Amino acid sequence: MKNMWSILVLLAFLFMGTTADASEDALGPVLRDLVMQGLQATQNEDIGTVLQTIHSQSPAYNKITEYLPRIFAEYDIKYDLVSYTYLGADHEYAVARITQTAEKVNQNPEAPRFQNNKVDIIQVFRKENEAWKFWNQVILEYALSEE
Repeated sequence: MKNMWSILVLLAFLFMGTTADASEDALGPVLRDLVMQGLQATQNEDIGTVLQTIHSQSPAYNKITEYLPRIFAEYDIKYDLVSYTYLGADHEYAVARITQTAEKVNQNPEAPRFQNNKVDIIQVFRKENEAWKFWNQVILEYALSEE
C-alpha cells in the first residue's frame, strides 16, 4: 500500500509538471505574436497600436509616447524579426530573447542620419488586464550596419 501512495504522489507531480510545461509552451507563440504586432505597428507608424502592446505602467511607456511621434515624422524604417527565443516565465513576468533589424527606407533630410542596425535584446513582458504586454528590455548587443 505504501508503494501505491508513492506512485500516486509521483504521478501527481509528473502531471503538474506536464501541465506547467504545456502552458509555458503555449506562452511562447503568444509573446512572439506580440513582438510581431509591435514591430508591424511601429513600421506602419501606428502609434495607437504600438501603445496597446506596451504595459501602461512600463518604465519605458512615457519615453516611448514622447519619442514615437518625432521618430515617425523623421524616418520611415523597415523592421525584421531575425530570431525569437522564448526563455520562460513566472507568475508575473515572461522573458524572450529577440534579434531584430531596423533599416532606413526614407528619412527627412533635416533629421539626424539614421544608421541601419541589428539589435539583440532580452525582452521582458508583464500581464495587464489578463493580456501580456511589453514591460522592459535589456540590450545585449547593438551593431550598426551599412546602408
